[in-house]
Amino acid sequence: MNPPTRHLLFLASILAFFTSPLHAATELERQLSDLLAQRKKEIAAAEEPINRRCQTALEQLLRKATQSGDLDGAMKIKAAIASFDPHAVGSRVVGHWADDGKKSRLQFSATGAFQENWDNKVAEGRWVATSDTDVKITFKKDGNVRDYQLSPDGQSIKRMVDGKIWKRDE
Repeated sequence: MNPPTRHLLFLASILAFFTSPLHAATELERQLSDLLAQRKKEIAAAEEPINRRCQTALEQLLRKATQSGDLDGAMKIKAAIASFDPHAVGSRVVGHWADDGKKSRLQFSATGAFQENWDNKVAEGRWVATSDTDVKITFKKDGNVRDYQLSPDGQSIKRMVDGKIWKRDE
C-alpha cells in the first residue's frame, strides 16, 4: 500500500470514528425530543376535560359572587378563569419567574395572588391583567401599584418603573 493510500485510509477511519457518535447523539436527541413532545401532547389532552369542568364551575361561582356583591371574590374568580385562556396574559403570566442571578423571584398564581421574594424579604399583593401583555400589581403592605409587561414570546416579564426583567423559572 502506497503512503497516500495509507493516509487516506487513516483519515477515513478517523472521520468514521468521530462522526459515528455524533450521528448516534443526534438520533438520541431526536428520540428524546419526540418523547418529550409526545408527553406534552398527552398531558394537554388529559388536562383539557379537567380544565373545562373547572372553568364551568368557576363561571357558576362567578355568577354567585357577582349576585351576592362579593367584588373581591369576583375579581379572584375572573383571574382564575382568565388563566384557562392560553392566549390571555393571565394564563401566560401564571408561574414562577427569576432574575438572572436568581436573587429575586416572582410568583403569579392563577387566583390573582402575587409574591416577590428578594433578599430574604417577601412582598405580597394582587395582580390583574390590564391588556394583552400588561399586568398591574397592588402590594398589600403599602398599597403601591406597579405595572409589569410580558414579553411577546412569554419568556420574560419586565417591571415598567425601572426596567428590571425576570425570566420564566419553571
